[in-house]
Amino acid sequence: MTIPALLNLRSKQVGGGVARKEDVSPPPLGQRRLVVLVHGYATNDDSAGEDYRRFVQNVEQYRGLGRSIPGTDWLGVFWPGNDKSWLVNRISFASRVDAAESSGERLANVLTKGNHRELYLVGHSLGCRAVLESLVKLRTSRHIEHVTGALLMAAAVPEDHCAPDGLYSDTLTGPMQQVVLWSRRDLVLSTVFRAGMRLARENASAAVGRTGGPLERWHKTSQSVGLGHGAYWRSATSARALLKLMGIDGPRLPLTRTVDSIEPPARELLSRRPWSRH
Repeated sequence: MTIPALLNLRSKQVGGGVARKEDVSPPPLGQRRLVVLVHGYATNDDSAGEDYRRFVQNVEQYRGLGRSIPGTDWLGVFWPGNDKSWLVNRISFASRVDAAESSGERLANVLTKGNHRELYLVGHSLGCRAVLESLVKLRTSRHIEHVTGALLMAAAVPEDHCAPDGLYSDTLTGPMQQVVLWSRRDLVLSTVFRAGMRLARENASAAVGRTGGPLERWHKTSQSVGLGHGAYWRSATSARALLKLMGIDGPRLPLTRTVDSIEPPARELLSRRPWSRH
């Protein structure tokens, strides 16, 4: 199984935050295709690393290979979207919006230094904001031509931001294929997302990952998947969506111990800490 290389965007300075541009060292990667994975809010490095490994494993198993996809590098990103304290995580979502934007800018700076001919960005939850921010920065720096596609899972991004006059309109992010996986069964995005956005001094429109909107904005392979907020990285549906985005075919073989459309009962979800591992 392929183990993704890792890129740490967390500052080593006291107090944390996003690392300075000069402190970020990209790992040596030399394949023609690069797939970048970006975790969501309140996810620590251990959890993110495990999610990345399982996601790559599912992609490779789905192809029926159980081994690496030729010519492909995988890069897992760690960004400061969490705190060691569960209580702080629960109340600090608003402050993490700026961190996601800054992380996206740092990521774009790293990606401009690579020589990949194909680039795919995969984000989850608030990590989708970092992905969209990266696309805007790459377009501004004229490196967008290498970005082939983006996969946004459970995007904790307001619909209005992705409208024609929004912060992440397709005019600003670029013409590449952008696929959204969304779910109306996502209790996190349906209950606490808007409150967090209000605290983050932004509008309170519905989340892209909750409604799939604006519908005309995304590629035709976008779909409602019926998943809970934390189930995307380990879902067979997500693995299939990335392979389709990459234009890679593979036999539809059953995956081992993956989470697809089966979700725990709503009562169980509500009893969980709502901002854990997003």
